[in-house]
Amino acid sequence: MENNILNNISSGIQFNTRNLTVVSNCTIRKNLISNLGTSSGTGSAGGILIISEGTENAIITNFNVYNNTITSRIPGAPWVGIDFSSINNGSANNINIRNNIVTGFGEAWFKGGNNTNMTNVVVTHNDANGNANGDLPLFPGTGNYPTAIIFR
Repeated sequence: MENNILNNISSGIQFNTRNLTVVSNCTIRKNLISNLGTSSGTGSAGGILIISEGTENAIITNFNVYNNTITSRIPGAPWVGIDFSSINNGSANNINIRNNIVTGFGEAWFKGGNNTNMTNVVVTHNDANGNANGDLPLFPGTGNYPTAIIFR
């Protein structure tokens, strides 16, 4: 998915996964996802999201996110810019998060889940500013980032 402008919406690019869904060989690049916001009701909101339909066991491989701009609307900013928190029982391998601008999110610009099993992940040269968690990625419950992730 590339060269898109998504403006004034709640969720930019979203993968809704079911039991053992495989998301493979995806590249998301050169998109402007701007003025993301929430209001009332249920649903998801954020820039680039992996959402579980109840199983949290998707298998993500060869997933590239680079050269995107993802911004929120304040007030009403969504919680996360790039969200991998719905794969606690699944896995993510060969993930590249590079050269993105992610601003204004209420929990973190990049998030994994409590038990997110991620290997061969490179997160580099991203401009995260105005986000919660001190503009750092968030992996709640682990106390530390997974060792397979390289931050530059």
